[in-house]
Amino acid sequence: ALLKGLRLAWEDRYPKIEVNIDSQIAVRLIQGPCTNNQALHFIIKECQDLLLNRTWEIFFNHCYREANRVADYMTNIGVWQSPLLLFLTPLPFQLARSILFEDVSGVLWPRITLT
Repeated sequence: ALLKGLRLAWEDRYPKIEVNIDSQIAVRLIQGPCTNNQALHFIIKECQDLLLNRTWEIFFNHCYREANRVADYMTNIGVWQSPLLLFLTPLPFQLARSILFEDVSGVLWPRITLT
């Protein structure tokens, strides 16, 4: 999904993007060294090649999926679409109202994290 998003942003010539991702492992893999025997080597390498292009700026932020449940909801819808589901506008308000209300009102969801 990250690679598809980066490709889409590159093809549409976005000069600056911010990637909020809920996987710290994915951020570490993309920003760290890549070895040939690493799982998903080709995907990681292609992401890194896109990042090295100096004609755009990319910023990665880790956020827990509970911090933006609307984005998580949209991602879960997109997982079942093939080959790509692109949201050109936000979800209809009625569909995402309760989730959006939780995001806006700061509803807390317990989470155990390991450091």
